[in-house]
Amino acid sequence: MTWNTEDFDTDAFHSTSTNTSRMTIPSGKGGKYLITAFIGWEYSSNSTGMRAAYIYKNGSIYKYSMQIGAASGGIYFTLSQVMNLVATDYVEIKVYQSSGTTLLAGGGDNSSSFAITYLGA
Repeated sequence: MTWNTEDFDTDAFHSTSTNTSRMTIPSGKGGKYLITAFIGWEYSSNSTGMRAAYIYKNGSIYKYSMQIGAASGGIYFTLSQVMNLVATDYVEIKVYQSSGTTLLAGGGDNSSSFAITYLGA
């Protein structure tokens, strides 16, 4: 998923113009982080396939949350994970669906968010 707005970004973890899918650990900010994401799939009458959301670290899958046999209506995921990260590590949220038609994650009447919180060294 790409993220084109920010509520706040205290240490330049995210850019709204370059690599907008990523939160990157800045120099000198390594440590333990709480990664959280809320993914809202658009309201749909499509009840086929599955919907999934994944946390990626440095381009590789780290953790996933999945719902199989999607129900019609809006579908929501909350992901959270404590991760040990060093400067230049980056975290992304990726989504997947197999309904056979286009569905929007974070679109329609749903909202989605992605946050990274420093917990300490």
